[in-house]
Amino acid sequence: MTTETKTRWVKGFLWALVAWPFVHFAITRSLDIDPWRLGGWAMYATTPIRVELNLTRITPQGEGPVERMSQPMIEWGDWYINNGARLGPLYPPDGGAAIVFANNPGVNRIAIYVSHGHLTWRGDWGYATTRYEYIRPGTRIRTTPLEGDLIQRPTEPPGGSS
Repeated sequence: MTTETKTRWVKGFLWALVAWPFVHFAITRSLDIDPWRLGGWAMYATTPIRVELNLTRITPQGEGPVERMSQPMIEWGDWYINNGARLGPLYPPDGGAAIVFANNPGVNRIAIYVSHGHLTWRGDWGYATTRYEYIRPGTRIRTTPLEGDLIQRPTEPPGGSS
């Protein structure tokens, strides 16, 4: 490898090193991905996001709770909150829907709400919520981002104070 080729590689690496924080910031903000993922430097400037899951049964009368919360559903929910949901919409809760239908034979349609807590541009704590709708046996039929779910929490970060 010639000196000129080595110099080009070093310059390219340095440019990538300088550009990555800006690219990482844009990716995490636009896709609601946890800033602690994807090796970005934004993780040093923010707390990890808080993720909340809500599960509802859909009937002709409206939405209501799922009656039977089995141990596999609870374990999957804990895993998803701590791992999968941190990738935002890149990892929808499809696995959880299959577990719900397997453990609740009378349920034919459900909605899973995934809320990601984050610091807004104005300095408030907000939640970006996405509604995933499923039919038996676990087929996703609709994904809907919900609007207007800002929660004012200026003194407490998501997940509580440290």
